[in-house]
Amino acid sequence: MAINHKNFAETTLAAAITTTGGTSITVTSEAGFPAVDFIISIDTEAMLVTNVSTTTWTVTRGYEGSTAATHTNGTAIYHNWSAGEADNQKVIKRFTAAMTSAAFATMVADMTIDVIEMEAGTYQDWAAVDISVNRSTRPLTVRPAPGAAVVWDGSTDDSTDGLFYFGNSALCSYITFDPEGTGGSFTVQNYNIGQTGLIVTAYASHVTVNGFKTRTCTESAASGTTRWSVYVASDGTHRSDNLTFNDWDSSPGTGINHFQINASASHGADGVIVKHWVSNGGNYGAYVAGDSTLVVLDGLMMMNHAVAGIETGGTATVTVRNCAAINCGANVFSATTTDGGGNHATTDKLSIAKPGSGMSMDVIATDVTVTFDGHDTDGWVDFVFKSNDVEKATLSGATGNLSIDGSLTEGVRSLAYKSDVDALILGVF
Repeated sequence: MAINHKNFAETTLAAAITTTGGTSITVTSEAGFPAVDFIISIDTEAMLVTNVSTTTWTVTRGYEGSTAATHTNGTAIYHNWSAGEADNQKVIKRFTAAMTSAAFATMVADMTIDVIEMEAGTYQDWAAVDISVNRSTRPLTVRPAPGAAVVWDGSTDDSTDGLFYFGNSALCSYITFDPEGTGGSFTVQNYNIGQTGLIVTAYASHVTVNGFKTRTCTESAASGTTRWSVYVASDGTHRSDNLTFNDWDSSPGTGINHFQINASASHGADGVIVKHWVSNGGNYGAYVAGDSTLVVLDGLMMMNHAVAGIETGGTATVTVRNCAAINCGANVFSATTTDGGGNHATTDKLSIAKPGSGMSMDVIATDVTVTFDGHDTDGWVDFVFKSNDVEKATLSGATGNLSIDGSLTEGVRSLAYKSDVDALILGVF
């Protein structure tokens, strides 16, 4: 609800208000008042005006904690601000590239500020910036100034640390980084990182980091699996919860992966949304294992990940939907992963394996594509093998039967029961 204002607007009652519950009043003139909604005061009662029909106004009585009362004909009506409005005004502070990361951390901790607007520029010598502030009583938003391109550049840093560490030393909560609606952007580039992420969460709750772009970063030493754009972990004691990482363009560079939740027991997170990513290069698009819960991977476009587009493991409860992978290694889904539908891509390979058994079955054909598409009504995934867009074989249903050219062929009964297969490994899904 927007409250509108105009200067020096006033009128008088054209008829007495004889009850404390009536919601219609008659005024002498509507001239000079703003469009609804706006606030008026009559004697010591505040009212919210929600509709104006010339001199007949619809009001909410006893607004902002005032007491509804009767009022005599001719009483003055004033248009004004309320104390509640003043409390709700956003305090916005500008931050410039000439200011330090320490100054930024101090501003984040300032509980009189609601919004930090980052001015355009290249921000250097920012590494392992510890954001450990509980903002539950006054949430904070960090955004670019209108139209500002904000670039964090690690080329002058030799620490092998990432950029922001949320909850590294204490609880971090109710902080949002998001460029949406500003016409600006957030970019992280030229960091040389060790076993960490460009963005790391430790003890974090209700933290949102949206709309980041990562470019031209490097790994401090060849690793393959320990450098990430986003790394969700724990401080060793507390779990993180209610985290959001949406609208990322993640192409950080050779050896850097994209999204991971720590696989160690009790170091996971609860309630994590990862939505609308484009990721390119590295070994993994997304890796979620351990005992994390309520994780949603939605709308990920993954390209050129050598090991897997997505891999899930442990007892982590993960929903995968609307995702696709191109030129990625075999994706692995644990038994606690849910197909949310809309997943689709093609490959020339389908592998079915039982982890720990050392056994797998591969279906490979250079002139045949394997299509995995979405959500089957019986709860089982379906695969269709096509050559020149002509269906040649299907693998589907709770029976796990394989049908080739319409003829039923037995022999893949291990798919007959969900308990028999711990994971499905897909070249692309």
